[in-house]
Amino acid sequence: MNKDSRMSVYNQIDKFTLEDIKVFHKTHLKDKKWNIRVMGSKDKIGMDNLANTVK
Repeated sequence: MNKDSRMSVYNQIDKFTLEDIKVFHKTHLKDKKWNIRVMGSKDKIGMDNLANTVK
């Protein structure tokens, strides 16, 4: 059986510092394009508000 690597990360989350998160962001996310998906009823989401927050 293969070990689920997510369990290792989950078990260490409470030890993460703000600096760890900053380094992760700088290393893996900064300057990269990514998408966010919002799922739900258009009536409940408030599409006008959502449109104003997406750049």
